[in-house]
Amino acid sequence: MHRFLAVATDCASYFEERAAKDSPAQAAFAQGAAAAIQWRALLQSAFPDPFEADALFAQMNAHRHFRYWSVRWHYMAEAMNAWREDEGLLSMEPIGTEADGGLKSTYDQFGYVVVRQLFSEEEVAALKAEALKIVVEKGHHAGVFVGLAASSPKFAEAVRDVRLLDALESLIGSDIEFLSDKVVYKSADLDYASPWHQDWPYWKGAHKISVWVALETASVESGCLKLLPGSHKALAEHDGKAPEGEGFGHRLAEDALDETLAISAPCEPGDAVFFHDLTLHASHPNVSGQDRYAWIITYRSAAEEDLAYDWEVAAAIVRGSRSE
Repeated sequence: MHRFLAVATDCASYFEERAAKDSPAQAAFAQGAAAAIQWRALLQSAFPDPFEADALFAQMNAHRHFRYWSVRWHYMAEAMNAWREDEGLLSMEPIGTEADGGLKSTYDQFGYVVVRQLFSEEEVAALKAEALKIVVEKGHHAGVFVGLAASSPKFAEAVRDVRLLDALESLIGSDIEFLSDKVVYKSADLDYASPWHQDWPYWKGAHKISVWVALETASVESGCLKLLPGSHKALAEHDGKAPEGEGFGHRLAEDALDETLAISAPCEPGDAVFFHDLTLHASHPNVSGQDRYAWIITYRSAAEEDLAYDWEVAAAIVRGSRSE
């Protein structure tokens, strides 16, 4: 352990010294110092929390510029990975569940939280059937259809479900506005994986929260979500190139992050993943040979000033009121 403490102390001093000087990278040096100090505190803990270790590394990894201007960052990153492996701290299971200390604390720390069995299997089966009906009626054949609540009283009621709103209230407060929802369906013939991205570049303005609800089993093989814990602390650089016809114009470059730090979040029907719009996320390709459907709902705090959007055709205050 002492060798890792030496690395953390050395890197903290290095970054702090450079953060004290004016330079284009001054803010980044300050972030590096904060990461080194936080790592040092974990090293000095009798029982280091594996989730804190993962979240810390993910925060560092989200700052791509670290890799470009600091050999010391590589040194610290390699040492941190060695420490995590030595201590058996590499998380293999989805993190951020209600059992991890409450919705709010988990969400604030990791940028997402998983709520198991928010809806029953019968309820999600009915929602999936309704989504399929809408997709057929609209003649839609792509992998995403936006506007379920605008097209169906069943979904307009579902986005107001008290279980959703209770969870949201603990995360963003008592004044809640529904913005839009969509169904994302990966057919057995379409194995396309969604690229790494944050949602905020697509709408900007105030931060929002999305809820990813599994309408059937979502495994790694069928294309479940994967997320980078702690990445909601900063905006990442979205400079990846989208192949023609794939969408996701705002995406990270393919080599922008270390996927070993990502957490897969397999879900059973009715499970829901609540995530911040700066949380880096993607999905696995669907190689299961089965269709996979998910319902994604986006909300925002009605107490915060925000932009107006032409796509919020069914927007409504679903709890509380709008702050004047």
